[in-house]
Amino acid sequence: MRLASATIAIILLSSFLAQTNYPTVVKKGTEIIFRAGTSFRGDIRQGDKKEDVALFRELAKFLNKHKDWSFLYEVHIEQRGNDEANLKLTEIRAKNTVHSLEEFFGVSKGQLIPKGMGESTPIISTEEIAKMETLAEKEKAYSINRRTVIRALNKR
Repeated sequence: MRLASATIAIILLSSFLAQTNYPTVVKKGTEIIFRAGTSFRGDIRQGDKKEDVALFRELAKFLNKHKDWSFLYEVHIEQRGNDEANLKLTEIRAKNTVHSLEEFFGVSKGQLIPKGMGESTPIISTEEIAKMETLAEKEKAYSINRRTVIRALNKR
């Protein structure tokens, strides 16, 4: 991505964050990260929490306002469980979320590209978590690794 495009992407994502009151959303460069507390099943018909559906709605407004941009929608999971099963779960959640945004909120097909990441890129490593003393600390660390990232790709 050219420098100008990266700068524009940061501005676009900052404008999205300015419009949302969602407490677990942070911006990092050309990414928006939905941190611990989000529990996207990825399909609003399957009972996502009311506040998560509200976030879908806000995200769709943002995407519909910037139809000339494409974004990567990454779903990450903690590193407990089977690697293959975790990857499959995140792929399903990413695809279902993108499908829901397209079908129910009018996001253009192909604007948001789903990608399940499994447990491949934890923020806090298994080794670091193992060194933590309390179960509460470990659970918080695992919850940080469960996240969704929206990454601005390029102008379409």
